[in-house]
Amino acid sequence: MGGISSLLKTFFDLLHAGGFDLSGRQRIGAVLILVVALAPSLVRSMMVSHTRNRVLQTRTLDGLARQEAEATALREAEGKPRHLVAVAEAALTLGREALAHSAVAALARTGEEREALRSLKRRLTPKVALPATPEEALIVAERLLEAGMEEEAARRLELARSRWPDLPDAATLKVTIGKG
Repeated sequence: MGGISSLLKTFFDLLHAGGFDLSGRQRIGAVLILVVALAPSLVRSMMVSHTRNRVLQTRTLDGLARQEAEATALREAEGKPRHLVAVAEAALTLGREALAHSAVAALARTGEEREALRSLKRRLTPKVALPATPEEALIVAERLLEAGMEEEAARRLELARSRWPDLPDAATLKVTIGKG
């Protein structure tokens, strides 16, 4: 219990530094006031931890049992932004991207915890290295178009155009390839 005793010692030291010297009963009263003041945030923190642990415990489950446990955790976190962040982070820890995507989508609907939402979206976005040269970007796009992956070619070209604005867009490249 070193943590709680250290917290109380710091609390009483602050009171003493502020000129408040408390007797035994007054100290008990101050502790009760501190507990009442901190109780809501402690309870919220414990509930969020419970949600996170519920998802982390699914690592021992298989198949349908795991899916049901994940769905239950997501359903219970619905509408509670901090809980949804906990579900998404735990899912990413376990490599369960589908669950993380669901939690992030639910978090986005709440309109809260925007910084956490941005961070989670970044973590869920696949990392695609930009080509080293504009020519390499065109070769990658051409190969994707030849393989019939037009959307991916357009996405990669847009990423490359952020670095080299003079690159053609995917539609122009497709016409050029068709002529060649």
